[in-house]
Amino acid sequence: MAPYARRPAIRADQTAIFEGYRLTVGDYVAEAWGWDEQIQQTGFWKHHPLEQFEVIEIDNAFAGGLHIVEDAGDYHIRMIYLLPAFQNRGIGARLITDIHTAARNKNKGLSLKVIHCNPASSLYERLGFVLTEETNGLKSMHWA
Repeated sequence: MAPYARRPAIRADQTAIFEGYRLTVGDYVAEAWGWDEQIQQTGFWKHHPLEQFEVIEIDNAFAGGLHIVEDAGDYHIRMIYLLPAFQNRGIGARLITDIHTAARNKNKGLSLKVIHCNPASSLYERLGFVLTEETNGLKSMHWA
């Protein structure tokens, strides 16, 4: 498994970040709610501000995106994706496990939401996330 690196996103990453989102999550968004390009562009950056976003790199190449928010009780993965070329290689599991370890080291849990039709939910379940709520096409999951 190739090691990954995380770095803060910069303005020059903006197109790659959104295109990666469209490529990896777009079909699930379309299935759950429909895809409207303008709504997706505006909503993505509203909910995932560039200054809070991280780029995932493998061998110095753009491999995906990550947005984590920390509060008093938990780390919340607001967005995580790997481009198809980097999926099914154990990288996502390693990345999420490392985030969980960082959260545990601060006595916090880890939560996320996933679109109900996204097969990544099975990865999250294998890692130890449990379903806490399912509403509006989203599964809320928590790993204590």
